[in-house]
Order: sequence, then C-alpha cells, then structure tokens
Amino acid sequence: MDVFCSGGVHKVSRSRSHKVKTANVTLVLCFWPEDTLDPALLTSFPRLHRLEVTESNVTEVLDFPYHDHLEELVLSGLRLTWLSDDVFSGLRRLRVLDISRNQLSVLGSATLLRPPSLRRVMLGGNPWRCTLALAWLTELRSVTLVDEDAMQCGAALHPRRPVMTVMALLKRVAAECPADDACSCELTRLVRDARNDAPAKASELVPIITVNCSYRGLGAMPGSLPANTTTLLLRGNKISSVRPLVDRHASVLDVYLDNNAVESIADLEGSPWLTNFRVLSLRANKLQQLPTYALDNALERNEHAVRVYLGLNPWLCDCQFMPTFQELLAKYKSLIADWDDIRCAEVEGDDNSMKKIHGLSRSAVCREEPQVTALDLLNGALGASLFAVLAKLSYDYWQYRQYGRLPWIATKLP
Repeated sequence: MDVFCSGGVHKVSRSRSHKVKTANVTLVLCFWPEDTLDPALLTSFPRLHRLEVTESNVTEVLDFPYHDHLEELVLSGLRLTWLSDDVFSGLRRLRVLDISRNQLSVLGSATLLRPPSLRRVMLGGNPWRCTLALAWLTELRSVTLVDEDAMQCGAALHPRRPVMTVMALLKRVAAECPADDACSCELTRLVRDARNDAPAKASELVPIITVNCSYRGLGAMPGSLPANTTTLLLRGNKISSVRPLVDRHASVLDVYLDNNAVESIADLEGSPWLTNFRVLSLRANKLQQLPTYALDNALERNEHAVRVYLGLNPWLCDCQFMPTFQELLAKYKSLIADWDDIRCAEVEGDDNSMKKIHGLSRSAVCREEPQVTALDLLNGALGASLFAVLAKLSYDYWQYRQYGRLPWIATKLP
C-alpha cells in the first residue's frame, strides 16, 4: 500500500483506533508545510516499510521513535543542516537511508552506526565541510556509501572536490606530519595535475600541503615532511643550516626562514632547489654575504621564482662584495620584496652603518687609500736630484759673483 501526502498529513488520525495496519506501507510526504518534521506521526503507521519525505523546506528532524518495521527512509531534497546522534537509533530494522540533497556539512559517526541494521546510505548533494571530523567515513565496514562519487566538499574547504579523496589525504597528512617537532600540517588545496589534459578525476588531483614549524625552538629543519609538501614555515627558530633543502626537501617550493640563525646559503649553490623554488624568505638572519654569481645564475634559470626576502640581515658593505650584490639586487628588483630593508650592518663609526644598500654609491663603499708606487719613488728621486743640481748651480754662481771663484769642477777642465 502506497500513501502519498502533499502539504501535510490531515486525514490520518494518530489515535490507536485509526492506525493503518496494512503490511508493507510506503508513505511519501512532499511539500511539508513546517520547518520541523516530528516522526511521531509514524505511530499511525505501525507496519510502515518505507518513508519518503522530499521537496520540502524542513530544516530539522526530531529523533525517530522506536519502530520495528521501517526499513527504508528517504529524507532527500530538504534543507537539513544537522542531525543528532540518536535521530535514527530507534529504527531497529532500518537498512537503507537516503539523506542526500540537503544542507548537511557535518555528520557524527554515531548517526550512521547506532541503527544496528543499516547497510546502505546515500549522502551526495550536501555541502560537506571536509575536515578530519569526517574521516570516519573512510573506515565504515558494515555500511556502504552508495553514492560515494557524488559526495563533494562544500564551498568552505576544497570546493567540489571528492569527499572521500580529501578524507584519505587528510589522514595521510596527519600521519606523516613531523610530530616530534610539534609541527602542524594542513591540506591547503587540491589542484588538478597540470600535466594531464583529461577531465579532473580524483586520481589526477595533486595535494598542496603546508607544514608550519614556526616558533618551535628548532635547531634544524624537520627530518621528514608529508609527500607533496609545497610550503614550509620555519619562522622564529634557531636554524643555521639550509642543507636539508638540498638533501631531503628539494620538492618544497616556498620556504620561510625568517628570524633564524642562518649565516650562509652556500650549500644551495648548484642545487636543483635553487633553480625551482618559488618563495625564499631569509629575513632577520645572520647573513653577511652570499654567492652572488651562483644566485644570479640560478635565478636566470628559475621560471617559478616569485618572491625573495633578504632584509634585516647584517650585510657586509665592503668593496669586494657590495658592488656585485648591488648589481644582483638591481637586476632582480621585481623579485626582491623587502628592497628597503636590505641595509649595511650596524657598525659603530662606519659612515655606511644601517644605510640602504641600493642607495649606496660605489665611492662610498670603495674608498681609495693613498698608495706609494715605484714610479712615485722614481719621480721623487728625480725631483730631489733636480733640486740638488739647481741648488749647487745657484751656490756656484753666488761664489763667483762674491769672490770670483770658479766651481771646483771648472778648474779641472783643460
């Protein structure tokens, strides 16, 4: 027996004397007039086999009372945003549940696990909030998600991405996150593999993962990171070496090492990482100089570089390093994000102390010290000899005028 009701239940009494006792009853309710659906109406259908409530503005469903015959329940095309853990607990024979096409973003595991006979569930068409709170969906054993492929994340996180794919990735990221270093790991985005021109499928989605190890007191970079980590945040630690970017983390694109103790990036010279990175931030470290030629060569070949931060370091402003460094900064000005913060080291008594490097003149950096060369010495000797000759000539002339004496050399001439 099928019973169709539109706009509410008006003629079926809930009193014991008017109960519908026909076996295998299917009740279809559409255009329900109220925001709340009270399943107490089931008491009028003790032999109800299937209940379908659809195409209504129902936002809340109260807990179902105990019912010994209901096996199929459809609450589809409504506006449900939440279901309690015990909403279906009283339905001891419920085998099929359809709560698709609602506004559900979260769902507790108890909602599906407490009905003891539940085997098939439809959850598609809901704007699921894809966080680890839904990871239990990947561990269901007795319940089958019939429309698993239709389940997509809502607009808040990973919009239109497959829920089960995202859940599997979230679990993997959590398992691979470096717990010993107290880092946090986040699945930032899921993007389509740019190397594939076919329509996006779950297997073609590439995770974009951010690992945050900032302000953890670390003396070195983490030894391992989740696969597909693209951004590594290491601000405010005590890290002095960038070697792991060469040995272990060559695939990381964005590295933020602000406020650490890095004194040199020579280890990156000639490495694949330097020609493929996207963001490198080394603000407020202990850098005094860097291999300008190697960095210039790498940036010329790097098609992905977007930003480089070098400010607030104690740069050495001498004639050997500074001119080539200035040329590097000028050449890649569009990449250097903190141009005005790149200054000479603070040195007492130095005229260039804390001055902006891009504004320094070459003469201010390369002051020429007076130097005495061999030619200078020769010129000095010739000048002294000429002076001596002139002095002797003047003396002989004076002697001749005063006393009529000829110079000694003149008396010896024949």
